[in-house]
Amino acid sequence: MEREKLLTRRSRSDEAQSWPQAEAAILTAGEDANVALRARANDPEAWLERAQVEDLESRLFTARGDESAAHHSRDLARADYDMAVGLSSEDRRALALRGLQRAKSVEDAGARTDLEAAIAGPLDRELKARVIEEIARLRR
Repeated sequence: MEREKLLTRRSRSDEAQSWPQAEAAILTAGEDANVALRARANDPEAWLERAQVEDLESRLFTARGDESAAHHSRDLARADYDMAVGLSSEDRRALALRGLQRAKSVEDAGARTDLEAAIAGPLDRELKARVIEEIARLRR
């Protein structure tokens, strides 16, 4: 019993220490994405990279209880996904990622359009599975 209490306390301590590490890693990733974007402003992949970092930031802020910051990060991610799709409207990965982000933001019509266009072409296995799952959820 005493060992279980010790492990629980240790787990909470490790979790508390992991937050600053996660925040630092996300901040570093964001800085790297901004540098890449400045060097490759016309590259849809650079916009996708930054959008994904902003999605991570929004999840971190939500977990921390800062809904205002989470909403702001989601808005930034949405704009970056739009830029990526605008630069390469046939990019199935960009459409899939934007569609998944729209679905999280309860933009069902836009999400469905993006996801159905994305699934019509090649996607990596994991992303395809997420797209199929989300399309099924939207159809319910």
